[in-house]
Amino acid sequence: MWAMYERWCVFHGVKRDHQDMLRRFSLFKDRARSIHEFNKSGKPWTQGLNRFGDQTPEERSRLYPPRFCPRPLADQ
Repeated sequence: MWAMYERWCVFHGVKRDHQDMLRRFSLFKDRARSIHEFNKSGKPWTQGLNRFGDQTPEERSRLYPPRFCPRPLADQ
């Protein structure tokens, strides 16, 4: 699994020092296993690891805040 993480880093151009990789590896490993299990489930679509594969939800939302257009409230 560590070799897969290293290949993922190279593919996505992610540069981390060894200590940071060790810290993030469990996030990556859990996400990869979850995606693998989902893809075995027989659903008509598949999931894959993207550039956010080793980031926490907090990091993703801080770096890439969600964008949405609030809808006006309906008349009551």
